[in-house]
Amino acid sequence: MRPALAVALALPCLCALSSLAAAWEPMRAVDGTSLGWPEDASFHACASTTSTDETVAVWVGVGAWWTWGGLQSPLVLDTACERDPADGRTTVESVADPADWDDAWGPNGQVVGFTIHTWQQDTLPNLVDADIVLNTSAFEFDAMGLRDDAFDTRAVVAHEMGHVLGI
Repeated sequence: MRPALAVALALPCLCALSSLAAAWEPMRAVDGTSLGWPEDASFHACASTTSTDETVAVWVGVGAWWTWGGLQSPLVLDTACERDPADGRTTVESVADPADWDDAWGPNGQVVGFTIHTWQQDTLPNLVDADIVLNTSAFEFDAMGLRDDAFDTRAVVAHEMGHVLGI
C-alpha cells in the first residue's frame, strides 16, 4: 500500500477515535462544570527538580504550548518552589518517594504524571491553580528523551500542560 493511501485511510480512524476519547473536550469538575482560566490569565511555571537538565526539560515541556501551541498569555519560568494548591503557580514536581504518591492521583506504578487542579466553585472561568506531579518513584524519566527505557520528561510535561490549560 502506498504511504499516501495509508495515511488517507488512517486519518479518519484516528479522528474518530480521538473524538470518542474526548481528547479535545474541556476539563470538567465532578459536577460537570467546565473548568477554565480567565482570559487575562498569566502563567507562572516552576520546576521543582534536582538537576539543571531536569529543570530545562520541564521548561521546554511547559514552553511547547507557547512556542508551538500559539499561546499568547504571559509565561514566567522559575525554580526552587514547592507545590501549593493556592499559590497561582504551576509547579512541576518529581515525586521520588512512593510514600509521597497520593492514591487520589491513581495507583502508583500505573500513572506516569498527574495534574492537580484547584478551582473556585462559584465563579466562571474558575481555575485558580494547577500543579503537575511526575511519578519518578515508579518510572524512569530522561530529561533529554534519549533513553529507550525512560519517559521523555519534556513530552510528559507538555502532555500534562495540556491538562493544566484545561483540555
